Amino acid sequence: MPIVFLTAQRDVDTFDRAQLAGGDDFLTKPFRPAELVLRIEAAMKLHRISIERNEAVELLRRQRDDVMRLQLQREQLIAFLVHDLKNPVHAIKLNSELIGRDRALASRSQTAAARIKSDSEALLRMIMNLLDLSKADEGRLVPVRQPIEIAELAAEIAGAMAARARSAEVELVADVAPQTIHADPDLIRRVLENLVDNAIRHAPAETRVRISSVAQAATVELRIADAGPGVPPALRDRVFERFVQGDAGPRGSRGLGLAFCKLAIEAQGGAIWIEDAHPGAVFCIRLDAAP
Repeated sequence: MPIVFLTAQRDVDTFDRAQLAGGDDFLTKPFRPAELVLRIEAAMKLHRISIERNEAVELLRRQRDDVMRLQLQREQLIAFLVHDLKNPVHAIKLNSELIGRDRALASRSQTAAARIKSDSEALLRMIMNLLDLSKADEGRLVPVRQPIEIAELAAEIAGAMAARARSAEVELVADVAPQTIHADPDLIRRVLENLVDNAIRHAPAETRVRISSVAQAATVELRIADAGPGVPPALRDRVFERFVQGDAGPRGSRGLGLAFCKLAIEAQGGAIWIEDAHPGAVFCIRLDAAP
């Protein structure tokens, strides 16, 4: 009789104990009923095959167990990054802000403090991207939508990322008309921060990154444009996949920011895509206007 373990414990030790106890498969909560049915059918099929092909089935089982163990180890690594790194990075950011406010310091020291603050904010964005991607995998990324004045938000983001733009010798401009969108404030802020950071990385020195908007009947379109090398048409869908990286030059990314942006925008019923800027690329977001 095939045995499938179903548990809320997502750790390698529980998985190893289940396998030592003679389990044929291992499934963790939260789970989809359809997936459970498929796992049961697969366990029954493997059991029938094992009667005639014991060696082949054992090989498949070992490979499947290795993949599951790697998946659990990946989740444990993500949990470490999110929970154990977030607080010290926050502390670095706050202390750099305190140092930067000391007007008695030399301008060189204040510039260094601003750079530390900017880099710690980028690291925090990466950590939060990992957390939200993990939430999306488990069906727990649930936006709380409310009216947001997008011009004010764009101005805040431009001000917060001004130091990062200056260090890259890029001019950051927010040219957004007063409009109200219906979105999750935290998610849309981090989407825009990721897209602006992405544009700054790709923009050549002494060029401009521009945040703008276009109002339509029931939607608002936000546009983040840079003058970089652009995104080839063949790569425009794939750049929104996890760990896919384009040619980011000397300031490369890790392929998580755009994957988070796609998940966050589509979770709110919106759309995200890429257009040509001649030169450069324009990342476009369409969201509902506030009722």
